Amino acid sequence: ILKLIIHNEIILSILSGLLEMTSGVFMINSLNISLCIKLYLTSFILCFSGLSILFQCFSILENYKIKVKKILFIRLVFSLLSSLFILLFCF
Repeated sequence: ILKLIIHNEIILSILSGLLEMTSGVFMINSLNISLCIKLYLTSFILCFSGLSILFQCFSILENYKIKVKKILFIRLVFSLLSSLFILLFCF
């Protein structure tokens, strides 16, 4: 469905990875971009782990006093830091 709406392959790969990480990483691998950018995007997606995995975790944790917003924020920060780490070593 995303392919019908979005025609830019890089954006499509990122959105696909944010929804389900394995398909997003596979799509990023097939792009014709530099290795450093592939590593950067893959690192972000793998550390974020995809919304499908996060929703599975949320369903397990719903009986506990763990805030969903806090988990999302921590995942986002962790993803950005790992991507920054990759950029430091690529350039």
